[in-house]
Amino acid sequence: RAVRGHSLRLLRAEAARLESSHAAAVAFGRSGVRVSVHAIAAARLGPEASFCDAAGLEALRMGADAAAALADLVAGAGANKAAALSLSGVEALLAAVEQHEAFVVGRRRARAGEGAERAVEELCVQASRALGNLCYGWDVDDVKAAVGPHGAAVVVAAMRARLAASDCRCDRAAKFYRWGAHALRNLVVRSVPMQDAIGAAGGASVLLQGLAVHCASARAHEAGCKAVAFLLKHHPRNLAACIAERALERAVAVLQAHATDVAAVEASLTLLCYAADCSSKADEAPGEASATAIAAVSCGAHVAALAAVERTFAEAAPVADAGRRRVDGGGDGEALLGQPASPGALARSCLWLFATFLGALLASGEAASAAVGLEARVRALFSSPAARDAQARRKVREAVSACLSRLDR
Repeated sequence: RAVRGHSLRLLRAEAARLESSHAAAVAFGRSGVRVSVHAIAAARLGPEASFCDAAGLEALRMGADAAAALADLVAGAGANKAAALSLSGVEALLAAVEQHEAFVVGRRRARAGEGAERAVEELCVQASRALGNLCYGWDVDDVKAAVGPHGAAVVVAAMRARLAASDCRCDRAAKFYRWGAHALRNLVVRSVPMQDAIGAAGGASVLLQGLAVHCASARAHEAGCKAVAFLLKHHPRNLAACIAERALERAVAVLQAHATDVAAVEASLTLLCYAADCSSKADEAPGEASATAIAAVSCGAHVAALAAVERTFAEAAPVADAGRRRVDGGGDGEALLGQPASPGALARSCLWLFATFLGALLASGEAASAAVGLEARVRALFSSPAARDAQARRKVREAVSACLSRLDR
């Protein structure tokens, strides 16, 4: 057992080292994926009398190391995703997530030692991260089908149970929320069935409650805002549920709490942008876009968004593309897949999202007057040297131009 535990720790370290190299990750994954899935599947809580004995704890810890390794192996390697799917990796990961919820709700937590509690929790965290990475990318419909509505509900239930715990505001709880939100975000991207399933499972309430609880964690806020954004994108029912759960106010709180963290700002702007820009579903929900715009103005989202983007572009060389983004996660520093990889890319995304968001407000008669009140500051932002550099990208330039055209009307 000791040898196997050491081997899995080495597997985890090597998978993390190779994650950025596709060819190396695929070659290593030929055996690494199989070993990881088997170890995750073996990490099960035992009977009531022995579930926290030494052997059980070691199995849980090995499962967590294996899930962390699998997360890196499948991050960008389609061949490894296919291998994990064929080996029932999705089922193993969901079982690891589900047993945490059973551990908490079934009150076994109160009778277990701290070691058992942390081992079960870390396994669930790494399983959620692996599940999110497995669902990341374009050709992942088979993975999402394997997860299905039940799997989506399992992730939501685990997050709900963790938020209900007495220590729900600690750093470990924020990490738990972050990677649960990461899994939900990648499940809902480009998947209406997953949007339906997560919405039906109460995902909007859980995600937005977590944003309120973990107000000190920029990384939790980054993941949560992205999950909410894609949950409501072009989905009127989920949009209504998120608005009812104060999604716009939560986004404003993120902008104010983490104004100097460009990744958190970009995630919050994504939420605001997707909530306001619902024109593609306007025929299914008449007046919804206008109501959302009014709600955004009422909570000061337009002012908070402008202030955050102004600050982003006041920083030195915000559009420089030097190096991959690093985040301070207190030992949990993996960047979320799907996020812009450099400070410059994040800054450009912020400008594009803000211009699109403000343009949607200006298109709504009821909210336009409030947005027009910021005209001088908006024009100064768009004409600043750093913002002009960002507009070298056509997508950004077109969004800014469209926003300025609406201001001119």
